[in-house]
Amino acid sequence: IPLQFENTAVFKEGLCWVKKDGQLQLIDGKGQIKLNTSYTNANNYENGVAIVVNEQNKYGVIDKNGNLILPLEYDYLNQIDDNTIIIGYAENWAKLDMELNR
Repeated sequence: IPLQFENTAVFKEGLCWVKKDGQLQLIDGKGQIKLNTSYTNANNYENGVAIVVNEQNKYGVIDKNGNLILPLEYDYLNQIDDNTIIIGYAENWAKLDMELNR
């Protein structure tokens, strides 16, 4: 992969978050762009999903195709194991599975 990015993460699950011209993108092992995003930050993929953050500093979860699994509406979101997340919205916190079940 040629040196063309401002910032890179590590490859996880065959994908890597990179920043080019201020834009967060997702590339594969050949350097091919898989997603162009407007997100300001993103975690590495774990079990096929990644936590992302938008310009309003709201958290959500996407799959490898960029589809939202959890909407970008949470003040805090952290994946703690394969199927469990902690979400925060205003002053409320919850421990949920990826289908939003308690």
